[in-house]
Amino acid sequence: MELERRAVLTAERTERFVISAHRRSSAVQSSFVNPCVRKFAGRDTKFRPREDGFLLRRLISHLGERYADIWVLLSDTDRFVSRAGLLKRYERLLRDWRSELTTSRNDIERIRKVRDEIVAFRRQMRGEGWELRLGSLDVQLKGFRGDDAVAEGFRRMVMLAGEGGEVYYIVGSANHIQLDEELKDQLRESHLSGSLEPHYLWYRRIEGVLELAGADSQSADSHERLKDYIESHKSALVKAMYKLH
Repeated sequence: MELERRAVLTAERTERFVISAHRRSSAVQSSFVNPCVRKFAGRDTKFRPREDGFLLRRLISHLGERYADIWVLLSDTDRFVSRAGLLKRYERLLRDWRSELTTSRNDIERIRKVRDEIVAFRRQMRGEGWELRLGSLDVQLKGFRGDDAVAEGFRRMVMLAGEGGEVYYIVGSANHIQLDEELKDQLRESHLSGSLEPHYLWYRRIEGVLELAGADSQSADSHERLKDYIESHKSALVKAMYKLH
């Protein structure tokens, strides 16, 4: 019995020794980690290379996405200015924005500043009545077409255009004379003031362009006037016809 008692006591001491040694080892390990502890936002935060590297990559990726988004916004604004006939007035401003973005790729504050300026400019243009969707849709007049245009994806259109930028139109499969009569019937009850010139056209929308072409019943003189009208009223045309497909 005495031998068994001594064996048990010896085993207990050994266990306590092992536990004590483990605790001392943990304390030593903890003191080894402590130099890598940083103070952040009022609390201790351990340095974790993998997590910090992941966060850094996310930040760089986010910055790259914002940089690319601003270039897309600037390109859209550039197209709007050009198609609206405002390039001479704002060409230098666009050039300065491009230069600033080119030299500020990794400067988030300067990139944000340029973005804010572009957004403010677009807001100003919208307030003046310009159609900003000119950046994504152009209107082009391309010669004349006959009835075979249907096979190339064109549809018939009759448009009434006013010098103040008024645009009314109708599309359909009926001939242009019938479409003209139907459009005028629809507008008769509106008691419109001012003269509206009719244009008999074909249209199709393809790759960001609303393509117009004169029909056989469109006179050459009327076609030339329409060409001038498009150049000076492209914003109004896009506003009126943007949903056409």
